[in-house]
Parts: sequence; C-alpha cells; structure tokens
Amino acid sequence: MLKLPLSVLLLAALPSRAATVSPLPPIECGAELQNVELEVGSSPLLVCVAPEVATYLRFDTPILVERTVLEGGEVSVTPSPTGVMLEATRGLAVGERRRLTIYFADGREPGSATFILVGQSMGKLRQVNVFRRERSPASLRQDADEQRQRAERCERQLAQGRGQAGPTELLERLLKLGATSGISLRWREAKPPVGQQGDVRVLNLSTTHVEVEEEQRAAAVRLRLRNVGTETWTPEGASLAAGEDQAPGNIRVLPDVSLPAGVVRKIDLIVGPTQQKLTGTYTLKLWGGGHELTLENITFQ
Repeated sequence: MLKLPLSVLLLAALPSRAATVSPLPPIECGAELQNVELEVGSSPLLVCVAPEVATYLRFDTPILVERTVLEGGEVSVTPSPTGVMLEATRGLAVGERRRLTIYFADGREPGSATFILVGQSMGKLRQVNVFRRERSPASLRQDADEQRQRAERCERQLAQGRGQAGPTELLERLLKLGATSGISLRWREAKPPVGQQGDVRVLNLSTTHVEVEEEQRAAAVRLRLRNVGTETWTPEGASLAAGEDQAPGNIRVLPDVSLPAGVVRKIDLIVGPTQQKLTGTYTLKLWGGGHELTLENITFQ
C-alpha cells in the first residue's frame, strides 16, 4: 500500500522529465499473427523468431529504413518498403534474446522501433502487423508545451492551497503518468484464471491501492487483455463485490477505449473513494457487447 500525505503525493504526481524503462512483459508465441502498436515512448516489442522459419514485421504504412542495429548475431534482417523479414539460425538458443532497433529515414516520429527477438525451437511462418502511430516533430513539441503548461497550473494551484484532490483522482493521475510521476505504485500480482473461454482473455492481473490523509482510500485493478475473437470488444461497465455485499465506492474503467480483434491492451479499473479498509477477497465482473469476464479472489492487501 502507498501511504503518504496528500500534499506530497500531489507534488510527486506532477509530470516529470525523467524517464524509466518499463519491465519487459511476458511473451506468448502460440499465435502465428500478432498485432502491435508502435508509438512515441513505446517499450521494446517482443517478437518470436525460429530457425529457418521467417518472421515478417509488416508495417501498416510504407517505411523508409535508414539502418538496422542488431545486438548479437544468429538472426538475419532483411528490410523492404513494407516491412522487415527476420530469420534466426540454429545458433540462437531457445529463450535467448537479441535486441533489434530499426531506424526510419522519413522524418516522422517515432523515429525508430526496438524489438526484442526471442528464440524458439520451431514454428511456422509468423507475421507481426506493426501499427506505427506516426507523429510530426511539431505535434510532439506542442504536446510537450501543453504538458509543461498543465504542470505549471498545478504548481500554482498547490501554492495557493487549492487542488485538494481525493484519493480516486490522485490514483487516476498516477496511473496516467506512470513512471514519470516520480511515485512507484506497489502492485500485487495475481494469476489469471485457467481454462478461460470466450473472445476476451486475461493475460495479466494486478492490484494496488493508496491511502491519503483522513483515512481516505482508493484501489485499482490492472488487466492486460487479448481479444482472440473477430470483432472489436468495448468494455461497458464493471462491478466489484465481496460475497453478497458490493465493494465500497464506485468502479470505473480507464481508459475509455475499445479492444480490436487480435490486439493486446492494458486497462485499469479504479475503485473508490472509501474510508473502509479494503480487506478480504472480491469478485470482479467486467462486461460489454454481450460478453462478461468474471475474476474471483481479487485482493488489495
């Protein structure tokens, strides 16, 4: 649990220029088709490669490759106007990793893409569809200016004794800022359910909560979901219950986005505010489009 005075939390939650590298997520190599999103600030994308079997990074728009940098060997890299072909040699051991960075020469952002290539024993022809969320340098500068102005406004409000955010607003702000907030939320990892059915599968599950002055609390559930169906899925609502009793406070889904077919995406659910201690186990239900996820044994402490 994160427990600090409210004023300290608010100051630390302001955007910071310091950047940290997020830990690499686990990779699943069962699918022969992956869809990944590439944008400014993206963490390295994990891709499976196997000996004598091609893995094709297919970009959604034509690319102009300036150069490629492969740390280590055992993988051949062949760029083309539509993507990059990868093929491992038998010298790459199972589970061994190689870092590949592709630099673009079109003047758009992101100006490069980094992939972590993971060796596999065998496999079929694999295609990774890379959706490059292009940004111009001018739009990035505009975003940076807007973030700086927002930070200055927050600092002025704090200096004037305003902006007394509640625990849910504070937690939402920390989740949006991530590592740049200067505060590390303490996440409690949980195992996703086994034998999952339906089009939406839970890959990772974790929980956290914060407590501020006057015993005010809020909690969050973070889910990493994969849509294995053929249609886009949009979460419409959620509930959290302990036995027959509803959990204290409201529950909201963040961000308000859809999950296209074949895509893996992270969503957060915020619970609170409440003055009750979040002890015991809960059952989380998340629904939308005629599909419902039920996750049991959710704990926050």
